[in-house]
Amino acid sequence: MTEARQRIAELERNVTDLRGLVAAQNKVGADAQKAAETKKAEDAKKAADEAKKAEDAKKAAEEAKKAED
Repeated sequence: MTEARQRIAELERNVTDLRGLVAAQNKVGADAQKAAETKKAEDAKKAADEAKKAEDAKKAAEEAKKAED
């Protein structure tokens, strides 16, 4: 009977340890996802800024061409 109690206690510790590992893994996963989303948003903003600059440059070139005519 004592052996069974010891085994139960050991199994309960293992379950507690595994729950802690799962929680840590979930946090790491959530942090990684947040970092990826932040990077994606930064990349999208950078692309939008570059597109705006290109559009502005195109407009400036068109205006310069009109001024020459």
